[in-house]
Amino acid sequence: MDMPSRLRGPVCVVACFIALPNAITSARAQTPNRDALLSVHRQLLESVFLRGDTTMVAATALPNLVVVPPGGIVENRAQLLSGVQNTLSDSLLVDEVLVADHGTTAVVVARVRMSRQDRPTVGTGRSRMMSVFVHDDRGWRLLARSVTPCIERAISAGRC
Repeated sequence: MDMPSRLRGPVCVVACFIALPNAITSARAQTPNRDALLSVHRQLLESVFLRGDTTMVAATALPNLVVVPPGGIVENRAQLLSGVQNTLSDSLLVDEVLVADHGTTAVVVARVRMSRQDRPTVGTGRSRMMSVFVHDDRGWRLLARSVTPCIERAISAGRC
C-alpha cells in the first residue's frame, strides 16, 4: 500500500535518527590506534636505516608504494626494497614527530638525523621525512614516503 505523501517525510526523518547513533558508535570503535602507528613508523626506520633489513618494509609497504628519496627521483616498492642496503647508517635519531590523521589515513612528519662513518658526506645529516600510512585489516601500511635533506640556513635558524 502506498503511503500518502504528507506522511513520507516525517517517517524518513525518524528512521534516519534512529539509525544514526549506531553508525557513529561503530565509526568511533574502528578508529586506528595512534600508538600503533608511531610504533610501526619507528620500526620501519630502525629496520631500514640501522639494520638494512627489508622484512618490515616488505610486510608493511603497500604494493603501490611511492618513495621520493633525497635527489628528487621517484621510486616504487621494488626499487625501495632493492636499495635498502644503500641507506644503512651507523646512528639514527628521530625527533619532532608530528601526526596529522583523518580516519584511516595518517601522515607522520619527523626530523631524522643519521650518520655513516664510512661515507660521512653521503646519506648523512638532518632531513625531514614525511610518511603516509593507511590503516586496513593488516594494520598500518606505508603508502608513500618523502625525504628532504635540511638546508644549512634552516638548521641554523632551528627550523630543521
